[in-house]
Amino acid sequence: MSKSKLRCMCFMIIFILNVPVLFAQLNEQIDLLMEQEKASFGRAVYLVLVASEFCDESVTLAGALEILKGKDWGIPPKEAEDTLTLGEYSYLLMRAFNIQGGIMYKILPGPRYAVRELAYLKLILENPEPGRIVSGEEVMSLLTRVLSWKEGE
Repeated sequence: MSKSKLRCMCFMIIFILNVPVLFAQLNEQIDLLMEQEKASFGRAVYLVLVASEFCDESVTLAGALEILKGKDWGIPPKEAEDTLTLGEYSYLLMRAFNIQGGIMYKILPGPRYAVRELAYLKLILENPEPGRIVSGEEVMSLLTRVLSWKEGE
């Protein structure tokens, strides 16, 4: 067997063995987020960036926050374990999934009008208060509704 074929086979074996580890990291982050009564900024950013395909599942929380800093989305940087408000999360979703807002969102894009837009689209089902701290379950359910809505769009 030639050296190039051997290298290729070794690479394939290593890749195949590491695939479950990559999925395990995503599942672990989802599980940790779902347990949080107050969702952490870092985990929410990680899941949104993976779901919107701005980063790979193998990226760490710190890496996801660095990717977010590199985007010109106007989202203020926070620490990974900081809590997340509905306004911040809505604005992150609007930017990551390129959801076009109404006239007020176009004039003044930000958390307040992102919440209003997602509530208008019936994606936020309860208490559309931008300053409200969201739970991990709420983060996941809103992300799921946004993904379903984008798919049907």
